[in-house]
Amino acid sequence: MILTRVKQATNEFIKVLRFGKSDVQTADQILPYGVDSKPVKNDLAVYSKTNNKNQAIILGYLKTFENTNEGETRIYATDSNGNEVFDILLKNDGTCEIGGNIDFLTRFNGLNTDLQSYLTELNSKLVTAFTAVGGSWPGITLDISNAKIEEIKTL
Repeated sequence: MILTRVKQATNEFIKVLRFGKSDVQTADQILPYGVDSKPVKNDLAVYSKTNNKNQAIILGYLKTFENTNEGETRIYATDSNGNEVFDILLKNDGTCEIGGNIDFLTRFNGLNTDLQSYLTELNSKLVTAFTAVGGSWPGITLDISNAKIEEIKTL
């Protein structure tokens, strides 16, 4: 195995510099099933030959920073300069941070149930108040179904 620097990443291959500018090699990336990612230029890669001397592979990349604790997993994206732009952190306390930890996601079903319950109670009180003075109350409705994200589920 050889440590190399990424020169270029395309859909077909990764170009690496092995032993200087004149030793440019191409290799296929080895990635877990279902993972598609490309390194940025100058990432430090672990390059290896295979039994087929015409085929080399990139086994992985050396991390340049540490943002996880024991038992945690983090997925991140960078811009073309290697600057981190987004991450998903599966924490060792059973929580998940998506893009940070400043705000919270909302449980749609619980929020909708509580809002509808509040509106039912509010409408009931307003009907009573309007009826007492000889008027009528048409009622308030609230539909938050457009806020529901069907593609992402939670506990």
